[in-house]
Amino acid sequence: MLWKHGYRAIKLTITLIKIFCIFFLLYFQSTSIIMEKPQTDVISEFKQALLINDKKLMQSYITEGIELQC
Repeated sequence: MLWKHGYRAIKLTITLIKIFCIFFLLYFQSTSIIMEKPQTDVISEFKQALLINDKKLMQSYITEGIELQC
């Protein structure tokens, strides 16, 4: 009898872990989709700055402390 209850508890725990993992993965997938658009905007704006050779605009996209050698 005790073995049956132990088996059910383990099965329930495994099911809860699977549900948690699914929600965890879905949450991070949705945040990456939300973040994807702004990143592509920044990349396209940087490419545009490269095309017109705007050093000031290009420097604004680079991390502080790094200077472009153009």
